[in-house]
Amino acid sequence: MIDEITIKDMLALSSQYTYACEDFILVNDAEQVKHHTSGSDGEYAQLMDAIFLFIREGQGELEINGITTTVSAGDIVACRPNSTFRRVVEKNSGLRGSFIVVSRRMLMDCIPNTQMIIGALFNLGHAFHVLHLTEKEQSIFIHYATLLRLKVEDTTHAYRSEVIHQLVKCLICELIGAHMLEELAAKQFEVGQSEKLFLRFIHQLETTRPRPRFIEHYAAELCVTAKHLSEVCKKVSGRTALQWITEFITNDIRYHLLHTDLSIKEIVYQLQFPNSSFFGKYVRTHFGKSPSELRRSGGK
Repeated sequence: MIDEITIKDMLALSSQYTYACEDFILVNDAEQVKHHTSGSDGEYAQLMDAIFLFIREGQGELEINGITTTVSAGDIVACRPNSTFRRVVEKNSGLRGSFIVVSRRMLMDCIPNTQMIIGALFNLGHAFHVLHLTEKEQSIFIHYATLLRLKVEDTTHAYRSEVIHQLVKCLICELIGAHMLEELAAKQFEVGQSEKLFLRFIHQLETTRPRPRFIEHYAAELCVTAKHLSEVCKKVSGRTALQWITEFITNDIRYHLLHTDLSIKEIVYQLQFPNSSFFGKYVRTHFGKSPSELRRSGGK
């Protein structure tokens, strides 16, 4: 059986990452993939979040969604969420690099033209893209890696976490922009009716403020039934419409509690919850803490 592994699961499996939080995980050595993303059988694992691998040295093979691909120094492998990995083959011990696992939420938060990119990353026909970087592009990513390492080691900096988050957002934009992945997505991602409906739904979620909590609202806007919308989302992305709605709303809650000075009552009003009591129950259900506790903990 193939294990389905999320960032949360990876955090529970190991603490030996270059840097880790609920939105992304940085690892300097790609060999650690086989230690931290292997399933219970030690062979396969399905990562539920997007992953980008930057190969610094060597040449070898990776197996992704049953497809074996050869990669070498200077390549970036961009993989959509729900991709199944087989660990690096032992004979490729010279294969070295870095990787970053990124949550869907963060991916959507920092990429321009998100719909097109989501289309590429969720396309069941294209599990991954291998991008061959020029020397100049390789140099850019090496500089990012160096800067991130220095900031990770700088544990005394008052805004260390915030700086690292912003650097990772910049890095993701660089990764997506490498060799015009957007253009690649536009050419290769042939959407059917289900994919079109899913992308329209995601666009609604991205652009509606405040975001309604009920699937019926989005279904009515899209002129479909709530059941059909949820079935299409599950088919295309592996997640139901309600799971997507919840992810966007909890992200809004986290942002308002951790990055604004708004009072709880003001946040309740901003996000259009019926009252503070209902908001408190919603936050406790999804975060395991009250709004005040989540704010004090800094999201940890």
